[in-house]
Amino acid sequence: MNTWDIIEKYPPGIIRCLARVSLGGKRVRAISDDEISLNSKIPLLRIQEIYHMSNWKLVPVGEMEGFIKGCGFDPHNAVQRNRAKSYIRNVKGMKFLYLVNSPWWGSTFKPLIKHMKLNEISFDL
Repeated sequence: MNTWDIIEKYPPGIIRCLARVSLGGKRVRAISDDEISLNSKIPLLRIQEIYHMSNWKLVPVGEMEGFIKGCGFDPHNAVQRNRAKSYIRNVKGMKFLYLVNSPWWGSTFKPLIKHMKLNEISFDL
């Protein structure tokens, strides 16, 4: 499967929800929009526009690459793809608990998840 086929399966909102940093062991924390902006060198408002899009069609390739890298997602890493699929399908009750526990739950993640559900992007919390 080529890179474009892989990326197409993971809409921007899903990639945003997967953005996290390890705190050691099994502990992780969600990263902020500001951190994604700094990591990707994309302005904050554009980051927020991108992750509210239902697909990648209106995102230039350079921004797509920056956004994905800024979120720390590697589409060629099978472990990350499997983790993403598990969360998306809500396999065995897995949930984005690090999002619920983040300081950005109410301002960023909860509204984003509602937006994705309204746009029929397969995703459960």
